[in-house]
Amino acid sequence: MYSHPSPAQSNTSLSDDEHEEDDMDRSTSFLLPASPARWSSKMHELSLADVDGSNPVNHSPASQLPPEILIHVLKQLHTPRDIHSALLVSRAWCECSVELLWHKPHFSKLPSLFKMISVICRKDQTFTYPRFVRRLNFLMLGAHLSSQLFTRLAACSRLERLTLVNCSSISDGALSAVLPCCPNLVALDLTNVAETTDRAVCALANTAFRLQGLNLGGCKLVTHEGVTAIARNCPQLRRIKLSGLELLTDSAVSALAISCPLLLEIDLNGCEHVTDASVRDLWTHSIHIREFRLSHCSDLSEAGFPAPPRETPPSGPNPFPNSTPLAMPQYPPLKLSRPFEHLRMLDLTACSNLTDDAVEGIVSNASKIRNLVLAKCVGLTDAAVESICKLGRNLHYLHLGHANG
Repeated sequence: MYSHPSPAQSNTSLSDDEHEEDDMDRSTSFLLPASPARWSSKMHELSLADVDGSNPVNHSPASQLPPEILIHVLKQLHTPRDIHSALLVSRAWCECSVELLWHKPHFSKLPSLFKMISVICRKDQTFTYPRFVRRLNFLMLGAHLSSQLFTRLAACSRLERLTLVNCSSISDGALSAVLPCCPNLVALDLTNVAETTDRAVCALANTAFRLQGLNLGGCKLVTHEGVTAIARNCPQLRRIKLSGLELLTDSAVSALAISCPLLLEIDLNGCEHVTDASVRDLWTHSIHIREFRLSHCSDLSEAGFPAPPRETPPSGPNPFPNSTPLAMPQYPPLKLSRPFEHLRMLDLTACSNLTDDAVEGIVSNASKIRNLVLAKCVGLTDAAVESICKLGRNLHYLHLGHANG
């Protein structure tokens, strides 16, 4: 565990899946061919007789709505139960509502997942149900989701958001088989799927070119190879969480900074091999970043952060020509071409080499920070606090626990 709980802590999932008021498995069973869709098809046969006048029926105005308008109306329904009721009205309503019903199935128990898999694996489907599925969230199932069950979901080829938080029973092989079948993925959360390796991440990178959010927190087998593949192939990436990736190196982080210009959030908590080199690249290229987490990156020093706005002393002749020259710093002072106006959250917990100059440089270049965590930064003094005070009313949360320098 690399960071303490605080109001600044972000949500684990990147999938933006809100829990429905009524679970899918409580509101309706998954549509088998003998249920509402097939029933609506049979009713259509009766409607053909209505047309030739043998069985005149007065149709309501609602049945004459164009599909585009009807779908827009049905989207306003709040629960799967309501959508299921609309599905039973007529064939036209069935065709417009079935995709909405399958858009984001929710699972709280394994039996509901079994029902869904039994439907999407059947050959005599009334509709192409797997293509309707756009979001899947298995947070409630966790370790109960096996690799065998997960591989059946490869048929959901239009999947956009997938949450597999704590699904520790899924193997790297299962991920490598399913992820290439989902080229439309926008967000993927693999938090604590411990068997994830570079093989699965590269398979994702080679397919999901529109990926915007990726959470690999706790996937300790992933290295710079997989993250570099993501950076190279997913230029639309906006959020990436790499907490606890102990094998991650500067090369992958620099690749993210340079190749993903839209980056808004990056989590490098506990990435022990991340140094000043890649953090400087993030400050230089990721100008839109909002959340920046570097907790327990113990190799960071003031060279990895913007320099304070001081004029460099003019260089002149050495007054002591016979003396041994002092060692030059590894990096020149980092001068930013523009301020970090979007940065709102910065976590530097346990960055023990951080100095007052680094804090001054951060505050001078990111004056709208709301949440600042400097716990266990033992090298700071009162001068750092004076710099922080310049944030004024923009600052909402400050943690200086054990920063007793």
